[in-house]
Amino acid sequence: MTSERQDRLNLDVDLRLMNVWEELYSRPELSKLLASEDSIEAFSICLRYAYERGYRDALTDKGKLYIDNGFRPPTNTRPSCQR
Repeated sequence: MTSERQDRLNLDVDLRLMNVWEELYSRPELSKLLASEDSIEAFSICLRYAYERGYRDALTDKGKLYIDNGFRPPTNTRPSCQR
C-alpha cells in the first residue's frame, strides 16, 4: 500500500510522462515511427527522451517535485571513500 505522498508523487511523474508522449507524437517524423511495428526502436526513443527530460527537470527544478510532494530531495553528495 502506498502513502498519499507517494501517490501524489506518482501522479506528478505520470503527468510529466504524458507531456513526453505529447511532445513525441507532435513531431510528424516520430509519430509515424511510434505507430509502426518496430516497437523496440519506438520504445527506445521514448525511454531516451523521458530520461533526458527527467535529467533536465532535475537540473532546473532543484528538488521541487520532491518538496511539493512532502519528500526530502535527494542530495548530490557522494559518500567519501575510506582507505
